[in-house]
Parts: sequence; C-alpha cells; structure tokens
Amino acid sequence: MNDDLVDFLRARLDEDDAFAEMAVATHGGGEWLMRGRLGQEGPIEEKSTGWIVVPDTGVPDHLEALHIARHNPARVRREVRAKLGILDKYRPDATDPHPGHPCTNSVHFDPYGDEYDPDVICERHARAIDERPDGAFGNDAVLRLLALPYADHPDYRPEWAPDVRPRSWDVPHM
Repeated sequence: MNDDLVDFLRARLDEDDAFAEMAVATHGGGEWLMRGRLGQEGPIEEKSTGWIVVPDTGVPDHLEALHIARHNPARVRREVRAKLGILDKYRPDATDPHPGHPCTNSVHFDPYGDEYDPDVICERHARAIDERPDGAFGNDAVLRLLALPYADHPDYRPEWAPDVRPRSWDVPHM
C-alpha cells in the first residue's frame, strides 16, 4: 500500500508543480500580489512584471483575490519541494524499534481496553526517532496526511484516509 501511496503523492505533486510552472510561463515571475490595499478591491498582478493575473472585474471579490494571490505559483512550487523532501525521508522500516512486538502505547494497540495517551510513545520509539541522523521516518500516517488534500482525485483510495479514531479526550465519558 505504501509504495502506491508514495507514487500517488509524487504524481499529484508533479501535477501541482507543472500547473504552477504553466502559470509562471503565462504570467511571468510567479509571485502574485493584490494591488489594492486591505479592504479595497484591485487586480491581482505578478510582483516583478506588474502583469495582471486576475483582472478587477468584480469577480473575484477582495477575499477571493487575497486567497488567489496567496496561493501564487512561487508558493505552490516551494510547497511541492517541501513535500517531496518529506517523501524522500520516508523509509517503511525506519521507526520500528521492536519489530514483531506491538508497542503497548500505540493508537493501534490497546491490549487491555483501557484508556491510554496516543500522544505518548514508548522509550524505544522515542530513542529510535531521536537517533535517526538522516531524519528518515516510517510512519505512514504522515503519508496519509499528505495525501488528504487530494482526496477528491479519482485515483485516491479510501483506505489512504488518515486514521480518524477519536482520541480519549475527544470522546465524552459516561
């Protein structure tokens, strides 16, 4: 499953980067800003060239224009590079300090049915995470969270959804 999920994420990030690159090629530069001051309408223009990216035609409104300008191609491309950097650190076997034995303080393992803190990890896991000089991780929860923005894509699989099991403090006690 994880190989497919990593491939899916890389494909979506490549698409995001390609669309951002096309926007840069069309409008020049890549950093967009809104010409009007806060509370005023104005066109969205490219920072270095002054080219109008979205005209001031009443659509989009001021808040929509701020949103569009905020998600300019330069920012999208930085975000893609950051997420690809996270994917490059993924190693499926990186965070299992006691293979073959479940961690007794894991959100996926509760041998006694008692409440436990899912934010606390065992000492062996803590050491394994702290001792990774390359920053590698093996927790697929990170991959699932990275894939969540693409949940509306036709290739997204429901089993990739993040674990939404409620935490103990989210569940009303009776």
